[in-house]
Amino acid sequence: MPFVLTAKELWGRRLWVLPGLVLAAAVALAAAFQLPSLKARQKTVWTANAQVLVDTHSSAIGDLNEGLGVLIPRASVYANLMTSQSLVKLIAKQAAIPSSQITVAGPIGTNGTRTVRGAPSGVTSYSLQLDTDITQPTIRISATAPSAKAAAALANGSGAALNSYVTHLENAQQVTKKRRADIRQLGAATETRAQTGAAPILVVPIFLAIALLWCLLVLFVTRFVAAWRHAPGLPPPDDVSTGIEPDGTAPAVDEEADSADTDDAPVHDQAFDDTPDHKEAVPDHDEEYELVHFEAEPPKRTPTGGTRAAAYDRRRRRPRGRETKPGPSA
Repeated sequence: MPFVLTAKELWGRRLWVLPGLVLAAAVALAAAFQLPSLKARQKTVWTANAQVLVDTHSSAIGDLNEGLGVLIPRASVYANLMTSQSLVKLIAKQAAIPSSQITVAGPIGTNGTRTVRGAPSGVTSYSLQLDTDITQPTIRISATAPSAKAAAALANGSGAALNSYVTHLENAQQVTKKRRADIRQLGAATETRAQTGAAPILVVPIFLAIALLWCLLVLFVTRFVAAWRHAPGLPPPDDVSTGIEPDGTAPAVDEEADSADTDDAPVHDQAFDDTPDHKEAVPDHDEEYELVHFEAEPPKRTPTGGTRAAAYDRRRRRPRGRETKPGPSA
């Protein structure tokens, strides 16, 4: 079975597989637990949502003669004002929560980012997120806390703190009631439960996934190395076609014969002509060469005659230091 053969191959390479299993276990544990305490990263948090309406004292919502054009940008101003340090302290007082544990993120600005006040959300347990609407003068409040009661208190306290802060400013400036803003919370905050972080049950699939990838990598690398070692080398070059001896040196050429063979065509005719006249012209001491040469398949003729390669082959095989005797005259 392929599975059994693969398992046996991995067992033979267990020294390579073991580090991958250790790495997979470490990554899986770090994803679901805080090391080295092994405290679970998954936390249960509660979110409470509330909505605050910015209106006039005479209620522009119910009066058709009064428009909402002034109230919509005023709601955005109030939402950004809630990220100030004075309002964060007032919110913490209303919700009975230390201000140092509250993080407030204002609405998204024109630059696409939020203004954040307080410690990072991963450090604190309480957070507020504020959003506005471009079509209506409302502020959406989303509060996060470890318990449902604390989340609701934080959301409701934010609306109450904003109303108290604006009222204090209006009283200090002696603004008439007709010109005052009326901040009303639209109902009590509603709580929902949520889970954050990786669940401990994810340790098993994370470990298996990383271990499988590591085993596949080990199989690929080891098989590739084995195939590389057992792969045949390149064949040696053809010494006849390239004119190079197997040891890499150039072939020896008879200089006297090379100077005598000035015309290729007659040499070819003398070497490969089967007529009786040719056989008489072959020297006596070259009879052994003639027998060996004609047993082999003669080279194919090219459109131009192909005489140079044949003549070179004949000269290369001729013994060195021996002169060619002239044959008998016809």
